[in-house]
Amino acid sequence: MGVRSDPCRGFAQRAADRGGDGQIRLAPPRPVYFHDVYLQNVQVRDRHASAPAGRHRTRPFGIAKGYAVDAVAALLEAAGFVHHLVEIGGELVGAGMRPDGDPWWVDLETPTGTILPPLRVALHGMAVATSGDYRRGAHTLDPRTGRAIDTGIVSASVIHRTAMDADAWATALTVLGPVAGLELAREQGLAARLVTLVDGDTCEYLSPGLAAMLFD
Repeated sequence: MGVRSDPCRGFAQRAADRGGDGQIRLAPPRPVYFHDVYLQNVQVRDRHASAPAGRHRTRPFGIAKGYAVDAVAALLEAAGFVHHLVEIGGELVGAGMRPDGDPWWVDLETPTGTILPPLRVALHGMAVATSGDYRRGAHTLDPRTGRAIDTGIVSASVIHRTAMDADAWATALTVLGPVAGLELAREQGLAARLVTLVDGDTCEYLSPGLAAMLFD
């Protein structure tokens, strides 16, 4: 499927001029410029990464909050807290049980302006992450073009063993769009929900993995 989330797009992100409403104002990219700074020019050998001198800058786009959630959960587990729920910026991981004996039930986020029935999942040794533009406006760039995405997806949620993986997959599915995103989710066995909002019409897409989890 190619790269759908690129940690080396720091300069491309800086090139995006945000207006007061938080929306991306991105001038037409210079083709060589964006091809030069992306991940295909990074070489990994013996767990070390290197890149040619030039405009390379890495940022943990798409995984930062998930990684932080996993790190806090690991610290709690190491300290002996086997029952916990950790949340940072809408990304969550749950372990053990609630004090009342129930699992950690959480509702997947519903984007503003959409009308959808609540979708509740139990986080028992699982994590969930949601990617989308409904909070901060358009801010997700397609690493293939350097431009803001226009896939119609306003929310992509993924349930996974780790929050970092869920975060990364949610970002990738957002960039791909509902058709290619669902196909990738099916191929990878991901439990995912995609929500689109086009011309006022809301559509919800559930991957086979999530459907099986909900109706098992």
